[in-house]
Amino acid sequence: GIGKSRVLAEMVAMAEAIEQKVLQGLATAINRTTAYFVWRDVLRQILGVAPGSEAAALRATLQEAFASNPTLQSWLPLLETVEQITGAARAAAIGDMVVALLLRPSCPRMLVLEDLHWFDSSSLDLLVAIARRVPRLLIVVSNRTSTSASAVAGIETRLAPTVEIRLQALARDAVSEMIQQ
Repeated sequence: GIGKSRVLAEMVAMAEAIEQKVLQGLATAINRTTAYFVWRDVLRQILGVAPGSEAAALRATLQEAFASNPTLQSWLPLLETVEQITGAARAAAIGDMVVALLLRPSCPRMLVLEDLHWFDSSSLDLLVAIARRVPRLLIVVSNRTSTSASAVAGIETRLAPTVEIRLQALARDAVSEMIQQ
């Protein structure tokens, strides 16, 4: 690749070197149609729940996190497969829950998400909601500019204000020089 993951890894290392915790998520082509896929690992990191933990442990941790907010606690079943609420109302409720978690003082202030071009539409919408509602959170995303996925088209305007850093391909001579070092 062009080095997007390497740049993000360096950014995370620099943040961690000054004792800043960083939330990280990765989208993949194979899970592009799985709603909120990129947010699953992020949610586990926020809650301090290890990957592969039982659903019951995750549910208990969420209940504890929302103990002082009965409305959010009542929405917890939305994170599972349920039929009671769908569409925009479900997305808004999920957004409210994730925003509430990110606004907690103990939550990291940096979020790194890789491969925006593989995000499902629900994950994109949640990213936009978080960018608008959690202003203290530094959000860093990588994206292939050569990929013209319709779901990502115009995302920069939805995430405004943004700073874009474009990586240029290295010339063959530069790659050779790096290998020799």
